Amino acid sequence: MLSWCKYNALEPGFEPVISILNFKQNRIWGKHVDSRFRKSCQKNNAGCPSNKSMFQNTKTIGLNTEIQSTKMIYMENLKEKFIVSEKIDEKRIKEFVERLLPFCKVTKSGGVIIGKTELATIEKIETALAARFLANSLDSEISSEVNGEELSNSLMIPKDQVLARLKELKDRKFAFRVSKGVYRVNPFKIDDLLTSLENKYKVRK
Repeated sequence: MLSWCKYNALEPGFEPVISILNFKQNRIWGKHVDSRFRKSCQKNNAGCPSNKSMFQNTKTIGLNTEIQSTKMIYMENLKEKFIVSEKIDEKRIKEFVERLLPFCKVTKSGGVIIGKTELATIEKIETALAARFLANSLDSEISSEVNGEELSNSLMIPKDQVLARLKELKDRKFAFRVSKGVYRVNPFKIDDLLTSLENKYKVRK
């Protein structure tokens, strides 16, 4: 079919009497085809393709298109399985907030109030990071990111200790460093944190 279009365009002023779309109905190599098309094929030393071969080409093109479409669907499904979103769905947000309530609360200004004073220093920081992320999911005016000074003020922990623990949490992949001194929790670690706290401090889910 591509050859037909190619040779058709070689002869200026040539206008085929039928379209490619209805060549089957008109039996393009029969008496209804303009003789100038045959001459154009002969002039360029090209044999005019048979009706059968043109249909075979059309079938092959259709099959190739179907294969490409199947490949695209497969790759899209693979992408959805392999590349995961950092966002947590609403159901999980609700679950995490309810499980975190025994350990802390968040003020409207973003301060984190620890409910269990027996938490270790690093646990307080982990809890605060998780709390800010969840609070941001409920109220976009509260940033999910937090810096060392904020944590030091709200948790009443010396700033140098906070910064040292934040670096440790970054190395453990619990938190991401967004910019110098600014961190955000890895949302995929929140469930593990809550399970650890619940088990250690005997808090029921």
